[in-house]
Amino acid sequence: ILAEAAGDAAGDPAFARRVLAAATEAAWLASDAEAAAALRSLGEGLAPPADEVDRFFADLVQGFLAFAAGDLRRGFPALSSAIQRAERLGRPELLTMVTYHASYIGDDGETARLASARVAAARSAGAALELLFALPPLALAEIVGGRWGAAAGSAGEALRLARETGQPELS
Repeated sequence: ILAEAAGDAAGDPAFARRVLAAATEAAWLASDAEAAAALRSLGEGLAPPADEVDRFFADLVQGFLAFAAGDLRRGFPALSSAIQRAERLGRPELLTMVTYHASYIGDDGETARLASARVAAARSAGAALELLFALPPLALAEIVGGRWGAAAGSAGEALRLARETGQPELS
């Protein structure tokens, strides 16, 4: 479905690249080499990134396609670049995304730092859904850091929020 959407959006390279970022991440997480190959060809036909946000998504596409091909030498720097770019841009939705990406590349300290900042920002803004997406990587970072009580609290809060916001599939 995402590959189809990316193909349909080829007239808008920035939007197509956003869809491709989600699709390539899904293909990598599902170990779907066939889907990754199809997505690679879609991405090759796009115009170069037009701005820094578009470059962010291009880095994600490059990183996830490299991971899907087993090429960690290219994948890690591409995702690291996306994380750094998101921090420079300071856009909350990009920062929430890269919190997960930091955990993908095994940067536990960065995951904890980003997740803590996203949780604090969501709480400050009263943004329950943003908080719902920021809590799981925080719980993961707390587990990795041996902070079991904090992890149970973060995970429990995420479960409660998922139920209370009508998002049981996220619990």
